[in-house]
Amino acid sequence: MLWGWLPCGLVYSALSWAALSGSVSSGALYMLAFGLGTLPAMLAFGWFSGALQSILKARGFRQAMGVIMIVYGLWVATIALRQTLLMG
Repeated sequence: MLWGWLPCGLVYSALSWAALSGSVSSGALYMLAFGLGTLPAMLAFGWFSGALQSILKARGFRQAMGVIMIVYGLWVATIALRQTLLMG
């Protein structure tokens, strides 16, 4: 029953098809099939987001991203300086 509250175009589409199915039982079966069909993806996404969250909170990852940002900033500044020197 919680799938119906998700702000998702697929859920709204499934709810529309269920509402237009012609009877309560066929609409319920349609939503049951939709729920069972999307359950593996929802569970996998929940597991993946938990794993990703633990990676993103790791100190080494955060430090690596800081170094990458500094290198990227230096790279962009180098490109800008080259362009300025070529123009002037």
